[in-house]
Amino acid sequence: MSGPKRFQPRAAGGMSPASCSALSVAVIGAGAGGLVAARELQREGHAVTVFEQGSSVGGVWAYNPDVESDDLLGQQPWRQTLHASMYAGLRTNLPRQIMAFSDFPFVPQTLDLVDRLAANAGAHGSG
Repeated sequence: MSGPKRFQPRAAGGMSPASCSALSVAVIGAGAGGLVAARELQREGHAVTVFEQGSSVGGVWAYNPDVESDDLLGQQPWRQTLHASMYAGLRTNLPRQIMAFSDFPFVPQTLDLVDRLAANAGAHGSG
């Protein structure tokens, strides 16, 4: 397994008057919460680097068809355990209004909310 991926969000506007000195900040995890944290830290003028262990942004909402077997003794090799909140074909398990961020509404034609958030933040993989 390779190390964590780095996602460098696009630079945002200047610091607000109430902000402290700019800091270099690491956000661990590029799930929805990590991306929002990175965005807000950037808005405050901090230099943000997001680290994600997976191969894409999304955290538990990033679908991964490769699941590990929980059959440690090898008695049921076909048995698999899903280690994420996503499964094949899932688009949303809640109404769109609940899935949306207050300042970034859910668009019905867009299938992947986390990819939209990453694109909006200007994130790109570099690791």
